[in-house]
Amino acid sequence: MLEFKAALGLPFLNLHHDGWTTANERVGATGTLASFIDALWTFHEVALLLTIGHTSHASADFTISDTTVSARKVSKLFEDSQPTDCMMHTLNLCLQYAMGMRVNKETVEVFDPKTNSRKREQRYVTVGGVFEEARDLVKRVHALNNYFRTEQRCKRLEAVQSFYCLPKLAPTLDCDTRVAFTVKLFQRSILNYSAFRGYFQNPEKGDDATVFTKLTMDDWRLMAEMEAIVGSIADLARIEVQRHDLVSSELIVLLKFAADRLYSNVFQVYNLDAPRTTTTTVASFPRSPNFDLVPSVDDDKVICGAPIAVTKPTTTSKTIQHAQADKVVDEWLEYTVDWVSVACRYSADENKSKDDFTPLMLVRRNGVVCWRVEAVCEHVDILRWFRESASGRFRAIAALARVWLGRAPSNASQERVFSTGGFVIKRLRTRTDNLHAEMQVLLKHNKKEIRRMELESNSA
Repeated sequence: MLEFKAALGLPFLNLHHDGWTTANERVGATGTLASFIDALWTFHEVALLLTIGHTSHASADFTISDTTVSARKVSKLFEDSQPTDCMMHTLNLCLQYAMGMRVNKETVEVFDPKTNSRKREQRYVTVGGVFEEARDLVKRVHALNNYFRTEQRCKRLEAVQSFYCLPKLAPTLDCDTRVAFTVKLFQRSILNYSAFRGYFQNPEKGDDATVFTKLTMDDWRLMAEMEAIVGSIADLARIEVQRHDLVSSELIVLLKFAADRLYSNVFQVYNLDAPRTTTTTVASFPRSPNFDLVPSVDDDKVICGAPIAVTKPTTTSKTIQHAQADKVVDEWLEYTVDWVSVACRYSADENKSKDDFTPLMLVRRNGVVCWRVEAVCEHVDILRWFRESASGRFRAIAALARVWLGRAPSNASQERVFSTGGFVIKRLRTRTDNLHAEMQVLLKHNKKEIRRMELESNSA
């Protein structure tokens, strides 16, 4: 349901960049196609441009900048490109500014009444100015986790976790340099708070308990508050999100959720005093307040105190949302279609009946009758059927299907760049026996596509 709300009404356009050379690898060609599914559920693929005989990567107009050394070296190959900000770099900067790890300054010219002249000075751009408390907090949390670098201390911490039935979560060491890793450090440290406290309550000879006592309860609360505010942004910047199998609809939900959190004034903070078990994880650790766990005692005789003032959230709980989504998916999965009847209805040959399509579209295997997928796709226009018969009933599935069917075959090349569509750079080859390459060179299919779109727009 959340994906449907986030994806509904957004345009989805996938760009396919394809490059190849001749057999002697002396003449190169680069082409670009755009593929999308329109509002009438018709798949379109249009060739946009073709460049012949380019000697370098100069055909690329935009270069995504990055902070890594390897990316800077690669960017030098794009001599004539227009540099743009890397979204990952921008997200990391936002996290650094929000967590006080970096000061956002700019140089401005101001008028000095004493000298009656203009002078240049630096001013803070970040709202609220310098956040030194957060910067110092990050250093102390790093020091606490790095204290357990030795194998002996780690084993003693595991013994404490086992004795108190706490989550067996190892301390987070400085193994990742990404800024979003700091938020992950906060989350795991909060979950390990009880284990840290139990460890330093009975210190052994040589233990330095100051690494824990330097963190006051105010520091732990500040840590939880910072995690609640910047957690959604960190989810986008983490390496776990930058994976080759990232689905476009999933990314849209993450972006929408992060944008909504930035404009919110109510945040769900980790409850430091919540009980922890061996199965508790960062995702399942309760946030305060979580009144879904409070039992109802309307029928019992209980002496109640003053009611707790609660700001009711504008959205339903995750449990209800998941149940609604599961209901839609289950209904869609249980929805059966008589494809033989559909094929008869859409067949151009009016003389064909069900008896003609049944042996073509059904097959018996191990005593079970199944649909022959290739035959169903051959004799039935699936997009047309879905538009006319199922899109109105399954609106959420329709939105997700439009995103998925219109996406690029792979987004492995955009692991560090996010977009609602896929940007695919195919492997360099020396042959043109590729449908995309043929369409780019000949541009024959554009006439058919444009004509079809014109007819559809006129009929609409």
